[in-house]
Amino acid sequence: MPLLHPGDTFPELALTVPGGNTVLMPEAFAGESGVLLFYPGSWCSCCNAQLLALQRAAAGFRVAALSVDDEATVASVIAEHSLTFPIGFGADAHAVADLTGAFINPDPVFLQSTWFVLDPRGKVVACLYSSGDRRSAQARKQGWGGLPGPRGRPGVRLKHWAMRWAQGSQQHSFGIVH
Repeated sequence: MPLLHPGDTFPELALTVPGGNTVLMPEAFAGESGVLLFYPGSWCSCCNAQLLALQRAAAGFRVAALSVDDEATVASVIAEHSLTFPIGFGADAHAVADLTGAFINPDPVFLQSTWFVLDPRGKVVACLYSSGDRRSAQARKQGWGGLPGPRGRPGVRLKHWAMRWAQGSQQHSFGIVH
């Protein structure tokens, strides 16, 4: 499970969105900066707040998200929150983890919250992995990269960082939180 780091090319990842269309990442960002969020599922209130924050903050960059939720659940989340960016459903958590290094919750199986900020060429400029395990040896080894932002909340930090990056900052960051 290799972790992606700033400067790495984001691997091709197909998101199946409600209605059956496929969105290819990072190509879907069409040469623009973008934020891609993997989130555990609709049951996660923090994740719903992150999706809403991304909807509000998406000026200047593109957004996409992915979860293991089924199609009906993702369609419901999109409708409930009036989201306008693509959200993939039915993710194979293990395949996504193999591709991107995202951490997986073992039971029930889902992707831990993971954020990637991509530049217009599809290169990772910032990433934030949530291990979901305070005892994770890899998380202790890697440490927290300290993405800039208010009040110490990683999702908010990355959102603020992404907005600053889209406005011209070239700072690169990497972090794991648990």
